[in-house]
Amino acid sequence: MPPSTVVVVPFRDDLAKHFAALNREWIERYFVLEEADVTVFKDPHGTIVEPGGQIFFVISDEDVVGACAVIRHDSKVYELAKMAVAPRAQGRGYSNLLARAAIEFARKAGAQTLILLSNSRLGPALRLYEKHGFKYVPVSDAHEYSRVDVQMELTFSDVIDPLNEKIPKSLKATIERVYGETGRQWLATVPAILNECRMRWSLELDEPFANLSYNLVIPGRTSAGREIVLKVG
Repeated sequence: MPPSTVVVVPFRDDLAKHFAALNREWIERYFVLEEADVTVFKDPHGTIVEPGGQIFFVISDEDVVGACAVIRHDSKVYELAKMAVAPRAQGRGYSNLLARAAIEFARKAGAQTLILLSNSRLGPALRLYEKHGFKYVPVSDAHEYSRVDVQMELTFSDVIDPLNEKIPKSLKATIERVYGETGRQWLATVPAILNECRMRWSLELDEPFANLSYNLVIPGRTSAGREIVLKVG
C-alpha cells in the first residue's frame, strides 16, 4: 500500500462541517455541548476566521481527520482552541502537525501570548501542549465554558526557536570560518528553511547527523511514517 498523502490546510467553506463534527465527537464523549460551542460551530468563519484567526485541518488521502482553531483575542493574545483528531486517526502525529500550524500562525500574526483552555481529564492533550512549550497558569474567569479547569500559555518572547538548535555548533563554526559574513547570513536563514520544509511536507525532524562539514543533514519522517533525510546547504 502506498504511503498516505497528508497535508495541513487552512479554513475553506467546504471544511466547516468537519470542524464541527470532529469537535462534537470528543466534547460529547467527555462533557456536554455548551452554547458557546454551538455558536462557533454554526459559523466558524464568522466567529474565528473573519476576526483574524484561522482554522487548520489535517487531510489524509482526502479524509479530513483533524482540526484546530486559532482565535484572535487582540493584537497580542491569541488562543489555541477546538483541537480534535478523529479516533480512527489518532496516534499518527496529526495533533503535532496541528499544534505546529497553530503556533506558527500566532507567531507570524505578532502574538506575544498563545493561550489555551482545557480540562484535567484530557491527559494526552495536556502532555501534547507541554511538549510544545505551554505552561500552566491560573484559570481566568474570562471564558464561556463550564468544563474548563486548566489554562496554559505559550509566551513567544520566552521561546527559543528549537529549529535553531538543530544546527550543530561545529557546523556553525565551520560555516562562519570558511564563508564569514555570508555564512552567518545563511545560518540565520536555516531555521526558516527548516520550518518551511517541515510545514510543507508535514515532517518530524530528528537530531542532525554527526560530523557535518558544509551542509545540514537531518533524518526524520513524514506523518505517515516514511523515513526521510533532509539536506540543507
